[in-house]
Amino acid sequence: KIKNGEQWDCYNPEKIAQIPESFYDLDPLNFVQEKVYVFEDGSTTSVSLEVPQEQQKAIEARGSQNINGGIDYWDIKISKTIGTLSAYFYADFFLSQTTGKPSYINDVWGGNVSGFGVVSEPTTTIQRKTEDISKSRSALAYSKWMVQGTVNAGWGAFSGSIPYGSTCNLYLALIRGKVHVSPTLPY
Repeated sequence: KIKNGEQWDCYNPEKIAQIPESFYDLDPLNFVQEKVYVFEDGSTTSVSLEVPQEQQKAIEARGSQNINGGIDYWDIKISKTIGTLSAYFYADFFLSQTTGKPSYINDVWGGNVSGFGVVSEPTTTIQRKTEDISKSRSALAYSKWMVQGTVNAGWGAFSGSIPYGSTCNLYLALIRGKVHVSPTLPY
């Protein structure tokens, strides 16, 4: 497809729509977890939760703690890759394992992107610190950046091409005991 100037399936909105929503849900009990979706043409998209290699021994020593009906996680790398584009940030969060007890995000930092050409410095923010169980609204954090050149690829709401000046995002949502990682606004 590259030689013929054709769009990769991983950037095609019709193909992306065929990915099951559950693909974006990750099991936080696995500290290093990656899900890879392979399209018909061999292009890929992935989501992952991981502990950075240099921190694994420290995390294994203190890891996570099962406290008050949930698990407290820290220094977790949240990442998403679509074809040649990737983004990540780090997060500390409490994931509830108890009905009626909300999950929450303590801190986010260290946003980074690659494959987007020249971009603005990513900003990483907690939008909603605590899950709102009564309204089924997730605890929500994101990293965002502005593309400062046209990118011939897709990310989130942009398919095929990301125009100059566009803002791209990577979201982390905690809801109903699940971790959801996506380039589009979840839930």
